[in-house]
Amino acid sequence: QQRARVLRRLLARTYDPGKGADPENIADMLTDLRHLCDVQGLDFGECDRIAYQNYLSEMATQSMDVD
Repeated sequence: QQRARVLRRLLARTYDPGKGADPENIADMLTDLRHLCDVQGLDFGECDRIAYQNYLSEMATQSMDVD
């Protein structure tokens, strides 16, 4: 939740401030991350795959903490 709060603030400051964490701002952020990967010579798809695995692991940990 802490990371989500930080990203919501970043979205509000960097993209359309009236929209916050709406789909358009999130899509713009993802687009910019793709451009950053291009500039850095990184494979966005591979980064996204790793991120998704990390997300699944974190969600599994959270659900165990709730039980």
